[in-house]
Amino acid sequence: MQVTAISAINSNTNNYNPQFQANFSEAQLKTLVAAAKRSEGVYGLPKLYTLLEYMNELPGMVAKIVTRKGSKVLSIDGKKVFSTHDYVNNFGVLKDFLTGERYPNDTFIRMPQSVFESQWWRKRSCREKSIYRFALPKKAAKPDVNSVKTSSRSAKAISVPPEPKIAALETQIENIKPYSVVKEIYRDKKGKRVLISNIDILSKSKTAEGIAELDSMEKNMNSTFKPVFAQKRKAIALEIKKQSERPEIYGNK
Repeated sequence: MQVTAISAINSNTNNYNPQFQANFSEAQLKTLVAAAKRSEGVYGLPKLYTLLEYMNELPGMVAKIVTRKGSKVLSIDGKKVFSTHDYVNNFGVLKDFLTGERYPNDTFIRMPQSVFESQWWRKRSCREKSIYRFALPKKAAKPDVNSVKTSSRSAKAISVPPEPKIAALETQIENIKPYSVVKEIYRDKKGKRVLISNIDILSKSKTAEGIAELDSMEKNMNSTFKPVFAQKRKAIALEIKKQSERPEIYGNK
């Protein structure tokens, strides 16, 4: 894991900005919410809220998490401040950056794990809408006088954004506990439940017969769940590749 220090984050410097009020875009917050829910379940939202609240204290304006050349990179105002493996989901990137033990080059204080646990527990009633108060403000669009709707019904229709599809959010989730034995629920094209755990996908991905079975399962999967299942298979294939390249570490696991 590589960590690049952020200059002038210490609260004793003149560059410290306690009025920092924006970080991730709303689109990135949606991926963080999805990742937190998948990784932590019902604990995900209060944990994410706690991390974003601390992130809100750091100087800068625009925070972004992107994948570059096999790494997940967190940047603030275009400057890389943290990077880790590309199979870590966005929630994991943020948590690894803000919490835990001190790195040698750190110029800001990471939140100790014990404090993090205490803080998110106090926010256990957090709801998803609370997360979006941390979003960057949207740029105001110039009004078009020829297309302005005067009726309240039209105005309401314009102001309410469409609900994001589950699959659109979850296709960005990469590696999530490949050895988990918990069976997850998918549905096929007929609406019938399909139960399979990550460790079952991992096992089947190691044989030709198992791969054929997974291919058939993916082909017949409901369009909402198909991208999620495909992304899970991709992440597990990377795990198998990683094992094969380091047999001295992973052996026949």
